[in-house]
Amino acid sequence: MMTENDAIKTYKYNPVQANILIFSGVVLLLAMLALALYKPGAGIMNIGLAIMLIVVGIYNHSRQPVRLFNDYMEVKLGVLSSLTLVRYADITNIKRVNKNKTIISYRNGEGESSLALHWKVLPANAQQSLLALLKKKTRVSG
Repeated sequence: MMTENDAIKTYKYNPVQANILIFSGVVLLLAMLALALYKPGAGIMNIGLAIMLIVVGIYNHSRQPVRLFNDYMEVKLGVLSSLTLVRYADITNIKRVNKNKTIISYRNGEGESSLALHWKVLPANAQQSLLALLKKKTRVSG
């Protein structure tokens, strides 16, 4: 039995993008460790950055940046970005800017706002599926 809090569709973070973060962090970590061995004390600050890249990459593997519910959608594309809740009834326009970005315009209590969906953070098949679900839930063509 589906409750109000159950998502009807979720989209996981693109594993390729998460792996790029992890790989970049590992390469940076190894380079900074090699630099620290060559010249003690050098590159210590960048080791923290490397570890942060690895941790964010691992965290992104389990993250769901877009979740669709019966009446609204949740979007949180970045780790540090705020959660955006958009009711389907408030969506006024869906515009594809280019192959990597779609802008969703919606009404909020203060007027009109927009939300940029960057397709690189979602798996390859997510774009068609998400846009089809949004068109079905709203009366907006996109």
